[in-house]
Amino acid sequence: MPAAPTLPRYLYPGLAGGAAAVHRLYAPRPAATGVAPRWFGHAADRGDLSWLHLEDGTLRVAPFQIERWGQRFASPAEIAIALSTLGATRYRIVAVHNFRVEDRNPDLDTCPAAIFLAQQVDGRWEEAEDHPVECRSVAVLGHLEVAARRIILP
Repeated sequence: MPAAPTLPRYLYPGLAGGAAAVHRLYAPRPAATGVAPRWFGHAADRGDLSWLHLEDGTLRVAPFQIERWGQRFASPAEIAIALSTLGATRYRIVAVHNFRVEDRNPDLDTCPAAIFLAQQVDGRWEEAEDHPVECRSVAVLGHLEVAARRIILP
């Protein structure tokens, strides 16, 4: 019996690496911990790509928190997405409330966050809620142009 394929550490098992919208949801590994998350949306973050950058063919998103609707959406560890797994197009980088993970956090005001890479279809950006992705859009973090290998902030 052949060994099961091993996914790179940054891919959330069973979700990332395919063409369908459900395969464009990226999250830190369950139980991953990292440095203290950065708050997204502060004036100091505008124009600063240190927390969202490209490095060696990989989109890297530092741990982050977003406050919205009276809740905190947090990604506790870096999310790294290999550009080689994506089509050579433009994506909208969307922070989402990730319903696919079991959230055992007793603080009901803090929710698990992930990244959804939306594509443009018929002149309109996809919404995570339009697909069986099981997440809710929270904020647009930027745009990723894979072919040009650049990030454009919103």
